[in-house]
Amino acid sequence: MRGEFELIEKLTSNFEMIGDDCACVKVGGKLLLISNDDQIENTHFTRSFPPRGVGYKLVISNVSDILSCGGIAKYINISLHIPKDINEEYILEVYEGIKRACKEYAVDITGGNTSTSATLAISAFILGETDRFVTRGGAQEGDLLYISAPLGKSRFSLERLLAGEADHPLYDTHLYPKLPTHIKPLIAGFATSAIDISDGFLGDLGHIVNKSKVGFNIYNRLSIADRELLRFMDEESAVEYALNSGEEYQLIFTIAPRDKKEADRYSLLPIGEAIGGGGVFIEGEAVRAKGFAHF
Repeated sequence: MRGEFELIEKLTSNFEMIGDDCACVKVGGKLLLISNDDQIENTHFTRSFPPRGVGYKLVISNVSDILSCGGIAKYINISLHIPKDINEEYILEVYEGIKRACKEYAVDITGGNTSTSATLAISAFILGETDRFVTRGGAQEGDLLYISAPLGKSRFSLERLLAGEADHPLYDTHLYPKLPTHIKPLIAGFATSAIDISDGFLGDLGHIVNKSKVGFNIYNRLSIADRELLRFMDEESAVEYALNSGEEYQLIFTIAPRDKKEADRYSLLPIGEAIGGGGVFIEGEAVRAKGFAHF
């Protein structure tokens, strides 16, 4: 089996794609954003994880796609694929997490589907709206590179979940990420490119590199890492977690230098800039993009 992104490229080579994190279609004068994501047992979670957190993160992963394209999530459909050995109470708990996330992000549940399956899987189809479709492909040489928040806690939290350390202060960070919805006006109004961090900072930044045909130089590696990680590890380890932690659901985005003042209003500092020639460099040293792959 070829890698995930190689397979996607092969599958989509015979038709025109109309999106990145989302597809964007114009209907009745409105720009609608369409996306879907899922949570699959033993790929995204295990049954030892709190079911409410699994449901919550399903919604977050979908809303994040809409946000990364400059939009607001509006409606979501949920499909449940349920094995026979799982009890009703577990599914009800998953749905409590789904409802909590939908309430927090003002998303209406509009329907769905249920079926039996060999493996537990929870899927969602989401619809949003935007005034301007932001893609991965608009960054230009000289644009400033930003992240919406420092990174690394999702991976650290996942390790705590897998270890069963329910008393750890960062235990549930992986399941309950907080989306940077406050910067939606910045993304929609001024971002030249954007992507949400689902597969890891380096892996997802690589998608902007490939689509925009630029490279990036990152000024300071420590600017990427969440300082809270330093309570539990040294600086180099914290940076490694930040560069490769998946399912953070923060945003990577670029802004033209003339619009830096707009990012300043959100107390965001650039972590780097777009350069010619491709590739990613941290403090001048080339790094290889890597991140989570589903197979």
